[in-house]
Amino acid sequence: MKTIKTIKFLGLIVSLLLFFSPGSIVSQDAPEKMYVEIGCLKSKSDNLEAFIKDKGMAFNREAQAKGMLLDFIVLKVIYPNGEDCKCDYRMVSVYNDMKQLDMFMKPNIGYEIATKAFGGQEQAQAAWEEWQGVGVDKGSELFELEMSAMPGPSGSDMSIANFVNVKPGMEMEYEKMEREVWMPVVKEAIKAGMLNDMTIWSRVMPAGEHLDGDYIQVIDINNFAQMGSWEWEEFGKIFQKVHPGVDMMEMVKKSNALSTLGHNETVQVVARLSDPN
Repeated sequence: MKTIKTIKFLGLIVSLLLFFSPGSIVSQDAPEKMYVEIGCLKSKSDNLEAFIKDKGMAFNREAQAKGMLLDFIVLKVIYPNGEDCKCDYRMVSVYNDMKQLDMFMKPNIGYEIATKAFGGQEQAQAAWEEWQGVGVDKGSELFELEMSAMPGPSGSDMSIANFVNVKPGMEMEYEKMEREVWMPVVKEAIKAGMLNDMTIWSRVMPAGEHLDGDYIQVIDINNFAQMGSWEWEEFGKIFQKVHPGVDMMEMVKKSNALSTLGHNETVQVVARLSDPN
């Protein structure tokens, strides 16, 4: 119970670290332009993962060679799982320029890439037919990187993604709280080895209240053992080191008044085009 309580606490703390807009980030924390298109796949067959690793990686490797994306990462959703979970896999396409998205709008570009990636038109058609039997595309969403605690990719094998909404009219207060209170605490937690990195992504499109969250906050970790080592008391010590004499739980209450956590997903990297190291 102690570990579960601590895990929930970390999820609460790090889910607070979201900024309302790119302009709200101070210059030393502002990242270079980076976007991720996050796709959601549901499995129709046990062969879906093998198909993604083979055909999916080949297709996106060809797109990468054309300069259409920086990286492509396949994530398996570990928790939640089962028939009722939203996604079995997350497909993450990484861009550093919105112009790259325009390249995918070219007529027949998908067929063109597939033909070259799979060695011919017949092979491309066969791959399409195979896909129809293994998975269902549930759509994708585009997010922009707003902040990263560490420079560059962490190369971690696992991540926890929190989907968070900021309450209307609370943006300025929320921004001040996250910048001045919580971000320094998370950076100290990284130094202590509790997590590897944290990135914050704001939704670009689509938009709407029916979606999971306005932001995704991603915590990178090595494994469940690292997560299991989190201790409530240790976070309290780090908080007091950063903010001597400040009541941590009072800050948590103030933050809770500014934002809500929709849900989270624990994901594991199963394939990626580029070596993060």
